[in-house]
Amino acid sequence: RIMALSRSHDLLVTSEWAGASLFDLIQEHLKPFGREEQILLSGPVLTLQSNAVQNLGMAFHELGTNSSKYGALGSEGGRVEITWTIGTGAKNSSSAGEREFQLTWEETSTPRPGDRRDETTRKGFGTVVLQRVAPQSLGGSAVLERWPGHLKWRLSAPLASIIVPQPG
Repeated sequence: RIMALSRSHDLLVTSEWAGASLFDLIQEHLKPFGREEQILLSGPVLTLQSNAVQNLGMAFHELGTNSSKYGALGSEGGRVEITWTIGTGAKNSSSAGEREFQLTWEETSTPRPGDRRDETTRKGFGTVVLQRVAPQSLGGSAVLERWPGHLKWRLSAPLASIIVPQPG
C-alpha cells in the first residue's frame, strides 16, 4: 500500500502536482501485476486533481491486488474492463443535473475452488477503501458487487472533485 501511494506521488511529482492522466494512473497501478493483455481501458482523456490521483490510486491498487489473488489477473483467460464516462447526476440524487464522473471496474474469470468472491459481507481494509475511503474523499458513492468469477466496482462522483479545472 505504501508502494501504491508512492506510484501516485511519482505521477504527481512529474507534473509538479498539477494532476495526472487517469489512463497513466491506471497503467501505473496495474503494471506490477502484469497481464496487460487482459486489461481493457476505455474513456475520455482526463487530468485528475491530486486528491483524486491519490484516492483512485489506492482503489486501483486494492482492486489489482484482489484480482491478482482471486480474480482475472490471477488466471489465464480472465478479463478486467475499466471504463469511465462523464454523465449527469440522477434526478433523485444530491448531484441532480451536475456533471458526474462515473467509473466501472468489471472483471470476469473462471471461478476457482474456495473462491472468496461470493462473500459479499467481507469487510477487510480493501473493501473499506473501495466502499468508503475513495468515494467519500471525492464526494461520491460506490457500489461493490462480488459473485463467483465476477467482481464489479462502480464509482460516481461530481466531476468537479475529480478533474483539474479547465481554463475558460
